[in-house]
Amino acid sequence: MARDRAELLAEERFVESSARHVSGPAEVELEADQCAAVCLVRQGRWYVDDFVEHHVRLGVQHIVFLDNGSTDGTVARLANRERVSVFACDLPYGKHKYAMKRWLLRRFASSGWGLCVDSDEHFDYPSSSRLPLRSFLAYLNAHRRDAVRALMLDMFPRGSLRSSWEAGAGWRALHRHYELFSMRRRDFPVAGMPPIRIFSGGVRGRLGVERLCLTKFPLVRPAGGVRFLEEDAHLVSHAAEADVSGLLLHYKFAPCFPARIADAVARKQYHEGSSEYVCYDVALRADPELCLWTENARLYESVDDLAGTEHLPVSEAYRAWVSAAGASVRGLPR
Repeated sequence: MARDRAELLAEERFVESSARHVSGPAEVELEADQCAAVCLVRQGRWYVDDFVEHHVRLGVQHIVFLDNGSTDGTVARLANRERVSVFACDLPYGKHKYAMKRWLLRRFASSGWGLCVDSDEHFDYPSSSRLPLRSFLAYLNAHRRDAVRALMLDMFPRGSLRSSWEAGAGWRALHRHYELFSMRRRDFPVAGMPPIRIFSGGVRGRLGVERLCLTKFPLVRPAGGVRFLEEDAHLVSHAAEADVSGLLLHYKFAPCFPARIADAVARKQYHEGSSEYVCYDVALRADPELCLWTENARLYESVDDLAGTEHLPVSEAYRAWVSAAGASVRGLPR
């Protein structure tokens, strides 16, 4: 059931009154074909440097972080960085997470596009190596779209998680594998749209996590008709969905993974009392040398490895746009 707009806006105003500006520009102005990334972060020290570098390189105009009580130096790593703003808010995550993310999107991306991603996620889109982000957003605007679906792809190493953690700062270079075999798919009904094809399960499903959705809508145009982050962190409603999908490289298993599990289990702020993290805790205690790699794993090279498949649909109209922009589309499978 759709929630009342006045109630939603009241929640966002409460978040705004509780948020503190820490560093960087307090306001962000976007053109219609520009994008601001927004990120609600806690204990993200192991992630934020690569997160900023990736999304700036992708073409994101500005990045806004809302820190939710980090004690690991996250804010210090982000303070006074170019194209980065930092705010802080101590409201309980479990109760206010959707309102905090909606506030970020409406305040900092209302004139363009907003990319709502977690600190352990890297967004990408087909032909990004050849088509600038502004051209990608121009395509979406030209076709009057206001939401882009993405597949969350869990990344993991060939060996045990622990062996990759021993690499320290070089851990991410080892997390280059993904798996499609253990994913399940189904069509899910949403308001104001045709049923959405969603994927679930994946390698984390093998750790005992149930109802794990691997489909998200991270890229939205807040000024459009799309409704987002009302009762669901992943799906939207009443959206004019794009005819091209994106990818979220999900680096869940960083060296801070055990510490994040302990924090989540202790605070119980995530879904169903952090039940997902309880599963991770049980799995790691049972096997400290936990390895997610199987013979079904694939080595990740680029987003175009998946573009045009059932996991990342790509329309002929998008191919034509890429071609007209002067980029080859030979890498997109048909």
